[in-house]
Amino acid sequence: MSNRNKEISEYLESSKTVSLATVDSNNNPNLRTLGGLAIDGLKEIYLLVQLANEGVNIDPNLFKDLDYEETYKEQVHRLFDLNFNTYIASKIPAGFRLKSSGKYSPIYWNPKSKLSIILNDGKYNLTKNQHVIQEVVFEHKPKTYNKKTSDGKDISRIINL
Repeated sequence: MSNRNKEISEYLESSKTVSLATVDSNNNPNLRTLGGLAIDGLKEIYLLVQLANEGVNIDPNLFKDLDYEETYKEQVHRLFDLNFNTYIASKIPAGFRLKSSGKYSPIYWNPKSKLSIILNDGKYNLTKNQHVIQEVVFEHKPKTYNKKTSDGKDISRIINL
């Protein structure tokens, strides 16, 4: 391993979070934070950075049977959207955890991404170029998401945890 790669590895292993700074096709800045990483290898870190940078290709119909009312956290569209394309036709999960480590990735929907999520034998898998990387589990909804404010607004539409 070169000295530079060793230096990068040591920095990543000592960091609590990873921030990814990129620009979009119009050269506008784009900053995404991948938080709270318990690093046990760089392979998953690079995968999480790739997911933040490239997004993930999904078929929204794949998630139509998920229980968003009680169990799973859905994407909430606010002032701006981190998806690469705007999508509001149906609900899609807010994010997922890699089953092997529990590391979290938000879903940034990008139909052009080489990364995708598929359903196979009742399990959701993250794939790259149609090769399974590993199983994923969708983020559960915090119990507070089903509550309302004193004036009747859904908590899930005000804050996004």
